[in-house]
Parts: sequence; C-alpha cells; structure tokens
Amino acid sequence: MVHGRLKMRSEQDMKKEQHSVTHFLKISRALWRQGDLLFCVAYNSETLENEEWVHDMRVLLRQLLSLLDFYKPVLKKRMYIEERKAIKKQLRALGAHRSEDVIVRDYKRYLESTEYTINQEEEALCRDFFRGHLGKKVSSAKDPYAQRKAFYGSAARYDHQRKRWERKKVQSQGASGVVFLHKRFHELEKNRRKAEQKAFSEKVQDIHALRIAGKVLYYNLLLHEELLAKEAEESLAYLKILHDVTGKIHDYDAHIKIFERYSPEEEDLLARGSAKEYFQREKRCWMDAFLAQLSAR
Repeated sequence: MVHGRLKMRSEQDMKKEQHSVTHFLKISRALWRQGDLLFCVAYNSETLENEEWVHDMRVLLRQLLSLLDFYKPVLKKRMYIEERKAIKKQLRALGAHRSEDVIVRDYKRYLESTEYTINQEEEALCRDFFRGHLGKKVSSAKDPYAQRKAFYGSAARYDHQRKRWERKKVQSQGASGVVFLHKRFHELEKNRRKAEQKAFSEKVQDIHALRIAGKVLYYNLLLHEELLAKEAEESLAYLKILHDVTGKIHDYDAHIKIFERYSPEEEDLLARGSAKEYFQREKRCWMDAFLAQLSAR
C-alpha cells in the first residue's frame, strides 16, 4: 500500500514537471524568435559596434540564461549544462563590446566633470587604449560569423529538445505547471534573501552573487508576469532597482581595475587628473545607495 502511494506521487511529480516544461518551451521559443529577428537585420562586423544592438542581444541572452536557471529542476541535466555554457560564452563575447562602450562613456563623463570636452580623435585614442586593457575579449568578439553560428547552434539544440518532448506528448494542463512556478520562485527568493544578508560585507563576490540571484528572479517575473502576478506586484520594482544599482557597482569596479593597471606614460596621455579616484567616489555613492536600499527592506 505504501509502495503504491509512493509510485502514485512519483507519477504526479513527473506530470507536474512535464507541464512545467511546456511553459519553458513556449517562452524559450518566443525568445529565440526575437533573436532571429535581431540577426535578420544587416548583420556584420559593424553591427557589433552598435551599442543598442549589443544591448538588446545581451538582454535576450540574459533572459534565456535566467530561464534555464529557473527551470533547472525539470530540465535534463546535460541540456542544462550545455546550454548554460553556450549562452554564457555568447554573453561574454558581447559583454566585451559593452565593457568598451561603458568605460568610454563613463570616462567622457569624468572628463566633463573636469570641464574638459573630448574631441573625436581623443575619443578614438581612448577607445583603443581601453580596448587594449580589455585584452583578447574584444578582439575575439569581433567575428560576426562566430556570433551568428553560436546563436543558431543554441537555437537548434533547443528545437531538438522541444521536438523530443513533443513526441512524448508533453502537454500543459495549466495548474500543475503554475504550482511549480510559484514553488520555484519562492525557493529562489529565499536564496536571494540569504545572498542579500551576505552583501552587507561589501565584498565584490558577495554583491556579484546577489546581482545574479536578483537577475534570475527579475527576468523570470517579466517572462511570467501573468502567471506570477502577485509575486511581480510585490517584488518586481525592488528587483529592478537591485538590478540597476548592483550593475553600476559592477561597472565602476571594472573601471577602477583598468585604471589600477595604468603606466605613468598612459596617465600623462589620458588621465587628465585622477580618473581612478573619480570612479572610486562614484562607486562609493552607489554602494551607499545600495546599502541603504538593503537596510530599508
């Protein structure tokens, strides 16, 4: 009798997982279509210089990565590992372009604070300099063919997995999948709150861990806003603030590391004062805002 109950529960759990997977497939397929539209524009090496295009593609990939992490308990382990690795590789490549754009933009803001306006020639010089300090990341991300190949490789693997599940007649019956969504959200929210307490240390790794935990929840609330309406109403605005503030701290920390590697000649060429101290002050301001936000919770 006990054995029968255990077997019945196991079958119910499997059905819930299958119903949950259909939500994952539906959303991921829509995201891949969005990516397909982004690649349908005149895509070449110049496209990678377009800050708006890089931003849109990074947000799309970040949504896919967050979706994977959210549905991890009901996905095949091999698929989860392979896709997470592939998407992170694409994010790192596009992230190199973003890093270059962000530091040039913030450095120009620093110069403006010293009442100096940079000209086009000097901006090109700054960009070359920062690109050199970002190392191989930017140069390896310049290949448009590699970017397209990586994206469509991931999309093909998703489609293959979708067809496998459909052959098994996995169909959504609504409630079972929604139960998983609520349970998984609150499980991840509990982990985020633990990361929040650790972040008071102001250590880079602790703030980064909170940033990632918050991103998974933030993007999944956006992707499941109707199904997780109550959770979205309670948490979405705060998670957006957390996303923005920790992102700023991350950016300024990266800027400071670059300026710590300056040689005296480079300081004479570019620094025009103490850019490093400027970025340290900016980071401190955002850190104080971040800690105040945590304390208010």
